[in-house]
Amino acid sequence: MDAYHVAKKAVPYWDDEKKALVKPEGGKKNGVKFELFIFDAFPHIKEGGFGLMEVSREEEFAPIKNKNEPNQVDTPDTARDLISNLH
Repeated sequence: MDAYHVAKKAVPYWDDEKKALVKPEGGKKNGVKFELFIFDAFPHIKEGGFGLMEVSREEEFAPIKNKNEPNQVDTPDTARDLISNLH
């Protein structure tokens, strides 16, 4: 596989001295997430072993990447809204 995609994230952590979960202030990024995506596999697929369809994003895509928070996108609530609006 190709190299990982690096995403810097604000990651809550446990402070054993305070015995509490600490959330980075102001969304300060203190962690690194290594990601692979489906398209990273495309160059490794043998001829004839893969199919692709182009579809309407509004009808086929409702991602959930984040938890429900005000002004956040790609949450369970926004995915539910997208599906509800479709039907």
